[in-house]
Amino acid sequence: MLGSLPGIAVEAASYSEQGRLHDAASWRSDEFKKSWGLGAIGADYAYARGLSGAGVHVGVYDSGTDLRHDEFAGKPHSGVRLADPGCKSDTVLFEGCFFSEGDRSAVHVFEALPPEALLEVEEGIANGDFTREQVDDYLKNVGARYEWHGTFVAANVLANRNGAGAHGVAFGANVSALRRFSNTYQDGPGVRLYKVDAPAPEAVTTAYAQLHEQNVRVVNHSWGPSDPPADEAALDKGLDQTHTADHQELKAIADAAVKYGMLQVWAAGNTLTPNATPQAAPFAGVYPSLPRAVAELERYWLSVVNVNQALTLSDGSYRCGFSKDWCLAAPGTDITAIRVTGAIETEIHYDKEGDADGFKVTDDKPEFTDFTASGTSLAAPHVTGALALLIERFPYLDNPQIRDVLLTTAADLGEPGVDDVYGWGLIDLKKAIDGPGQLRVDTQVNMDRPAGGAVVWQGGAWDDWRNDISGPGRLEKSGAGWLRLSGNNSFAGATLNAGILELDGNNTFKGDVNLEGGVLRLNGSLAVEGDYRQAPGATLMTGLVVQDRPAKLQVDNQATVNGGTLYLSAQPGTYPLGQRYSILQAKGAVSGEFAAIDHREFSPFLSVSQVKQANNLLVEFARGRPLASAANTANQRAVATAADAQAAPTPLLQRLTALFPEQAPSALDQLSGELHASTQAALIENSRVVREAVLDRQRNAHGRSATEAEALNEGAWVQLPRQTGQLQGDSNTARASHSSTGLLVGFDHQLERGTRVGMVVGKSTGDVKAGARGKASIDSYQLGLHVGHTWDALGLYGGIAYAQHQIATKRRVSFPGVENRLSADYTSRTVQAFAEANYRFDHGFWDWQPYLQLATVQQRNDGFTERGGMAALRGQRSKDTVNLTTGGVRVNLDLAQAQTGPSWLSLRGGLAYTHAGGDRQSQAQLAWDGGHAFKVSGAPLDRLSARLDLGATARLTRNSALDLSFSQQRGERSRDQNITAQYSLQF
Repeated sequence: MLGSLPGIAVEAASYSEQGRLHDAASWRSDEFKKSWGLGAIGADYAYARGLSGAGVHVGVYDSGTDLRHDEFAGKPHSGVRLADPGCKSDTVLFEGCFFSEGDRSAVHVFEALPPEALLEVEEGIANGDFTREQVDDYLKNVGARYEWHGTFVAANVLANRNGAGAHGVAFGANVSALRRFSNTYQDGPGVRLYKVDAPAPEAVTTAYAQLHEQNVRVVNHSWGPSDPPADEAALDKGLDQTHTADHQELKAIADAAVKYGMLQVWAAGNTLTPNATPQAAPFAGVYPSLPRAVAELERYWLSVVNVNQALTLSDGSYRCGFSKDWCLAAPGTDITAIRVTGAIETEIHYDKEGDADGFKVTDDKPEFTDFTASGTSLAAPHVTGALALLIERFPYLDNPQIRDVLLTTAADLGEPGVDDVYGWGLIDLKKAIDGPGQLRVDTQVNMDRPAGGAVVWQGGAWDDWRNDISGPGRLEKSGAGWLRLSGNNSFAGATLNAGILELDGNNTFKGDVNLEGGVLRLNGSLAVEGDYRQAPGATLMTGLVVQDRPAKLQVDNQATVNGGTLYLSAQPGTYPLGQRYSILQAKGAVSGEFAAIDHREFSPFLSVSQVKQANNLLVEFARGRPLASAANTANQRAVATAADAQAAPTPLLQRLTALFPEQAPSALDQLSGELHASTQAALIENSRVVREAVLDRQRNAHGRSATEAEALNEGAWVQLPRQTGQLQGDSNTARASHSSTGLLVGFDHQLERGTRVGMVVGKSTGDVKAGARGKASIDSYQLGLHVGHTWDALGLYGGIAYAQHQIATKRRVSFPGVENRLSADYTSRTVQAFAEANYRFDHGFWDWQPYLQLATVQQRNDGFTERGGMAALRGQRSKDTVNLTTGGVRVNLDLAQAQTGPSWLSLRGGLAYTHAGGDRQSQAQLAWDGGHAFKVSGAPLDRLSARLDLGATARLTRNSALDLSFSQQRGERSRDQNITAQYSLQF
């Protein structure tokens, strides 16, 4: 007995897929390249789209498919029984009945000739009964062999992609195989060939019912009559005879195709005489041309011709001929796939007279090898495999619609358009996976499931047809799903019943457009060369086109709007306040109007109304909710109220009203100009640098260390102050941080009887940062006068100071539609008067000193005008006055008297509380150009704050000293620290 089938090849077992989604090149493996036809039809682009034919069932009606090879392993393939009524076996071939199982190849047996028969053969040659070539051919085939054709065809359709051999077009598909040809037996050259010619029509009908049960969508037929019709008359005569008993098998196939809506792919046929030119090739015969006689078959029929690697008709192929309207070209020359060979054991069957009339296979050992062949038999499987990929790609389309996608996206070959050589042209899966190229007939699409392959769009049922679609057919869209047409389309018209139909390109429909339901999403434009009708349950969704430009929806005849909804879609950079926009223009007139306008994509700060004209339907945008309704703080409300008060739709107001409520507070904050008010507060806070420097100088000059220099009446000092601080803001204002670095130079003179007078000048640079609301750079110049007197332990000091500030502000205002970088330059002034009374309690080497300070600080601000865009502000003059009362205690330690530590060093410290009154929160009176004024507040000063002072003085000589000090002031919402270094000289 023969052994079993060898195990799966090593290559297949270890295969790891290298192909990646959206990368066609990654699928071009050595296995892919083994069959040049895969690249020629763009199969790699289908694979990169996630398609393999998975879950799709195809039929191969041929000589049987041996499914035992690993090229067919791992998928639920099946063999279909094709049997005449009551027939149980394929053993008897002479006057026998038809019986076959599709999962095994047909077997041909050529009986070996005994010596005496060979002598008879020689006599037959001499007598002219047959030729020497016939004898040699017979002797070469003596024995049993497989008919390889069906297995080869099936492998081209769907052989596995497993790293071995060549894979099929739809390597993920499943096959239902039928064996249309019986086994054959011949016992000598020129002797009768025993076979059963064809299955009965009942057998075909039953087999097709099985195919339908197995959900087969397309059947491949790489067989047919071998002789082409001589001319058109001969073709028509042959077509007329398809209703006779000689063609009952074909009639049964045709009837089943119509009954089950099943596609039939037919090889056009091959010629043994090479064609001189493609135009001289014979035309396809009766089987592929059958719809010429039976028009209802056209939807389910495909005829296929063979092109070579130069993409011209093979010299052995028929041309499309009269099947051109359902004909395609596909690679069929030098195609590689598997062929089944191997040893077969048979047992001859004899009739009652002892004559052989058939055989049965008792055992076999198939072997599979790569094989290269040519013919339309191998072009047809490329089409069948391509259809399987498209069935997976478009699960919501029926079979004729799938066929039309493949037809209308073919690459044109030969003469332009559909011609009688190549038909529609070469199948092009790269284009076909993006939808039809034409609507050949009225097409109803029921979008009830998502597109197949890779998920490129989230949602329930959806797809995107990206080709430019033309043709004489109308589109009728049903189902709840979303169908997007991304190309520039020009078919006959459309009816929308449900779901969403999206048009992204420039569309021209030759007939009417009817919106019975669903949503027509018009992202592109639509010209209707007929009527437009919208029913109450339908929605038109469109963007805005300004009044003096053509609307997105243009109608040549009548436009009838029987209610329904207009959904307005927002587009970036559109600021519609005060504008009118064309929605629909009709040359023949507009009747009716929308029952509702859905403008949820636009801000609630806008309201929308319809404006109807004779040939135009427009919408007009006006003010809606007040901007102040979205404000959360006093500053935001001040800005919003000023904006709401503007009557004319200025560019800034148009952009503000285009915002949504959640966007408005940030925009209002940026527009407020709060930086200007916070800068004034920071300058008031910074005024203590000069004040503390003057009062410290008076205290030091009158303190216990001054007694050593009583004879020295003049004094000079220089100080380097560094101040940093923050005003934390409140629920209304942002935090403001400030800093300054400066230089102070002072001179004082001792008068008689303990009075000392002096002056100070200084310069500083600093900045104020109000969070994301801008920055102010400040250059300041200071001048001060001071006087002080002591009566033993009691001291009284005072002074006045003036500072002028050159302020340069920079602000960024950034929200949708506004990107302004604003700046201003202006002057501000600080005037302050201050006094301190203290009393010293002396305890030898240390003393303590309670004190009280009073200060009034007035901040005056010039007006200014910002530059840089529509959000620029004008500021009015302003004045703020703050009154400060500070009470505290100081402790001084003189190490020279303590007789411990360095004698040249003295230390000090202090604690104090400050109360602020008056204008603790600076305000700025601002306005946009031509707008209403509004008042905003800056970060506030604390009403109460505590201060810590630390310092050390080093006496360098009898009349010079170096002083270092640190002070920190903290309040509930502020903190401030000051570090100084000072050198003083008495002379």
